[in-house]
Amino acid sequence: MQKGRLYQLVRDTLSSQELEKLPFFEASKVRSLLDNLPQMTRHQQALIDPMLMELTSLCLLQKQFSIGVEAKLQSKVAA
Repeated sequence: MQKGRLYQLVRDTLSSQELEKLPFFEASKVRSLLDNLPQMTRHQQALIDPMLMELTSLCLLQKQFSIGVEAKLQSKVAA
């Protein structure tokens, strides 16, 4: 992944608190993977790229529509 606007969006998004709100992912491991990305070969980066795009999309959906765990907990409390 090259260091352009998309890379910055992915990095900013996956470094945000939105990742913490999604179940099934260990945010610290995702962030560690991001930190190691520059040392990876282009082939390794190409293999990881789809996963990073999916995680970024899920974080943006979480931010827009509150699809994560936090939203479900809030709806149970309100009921």
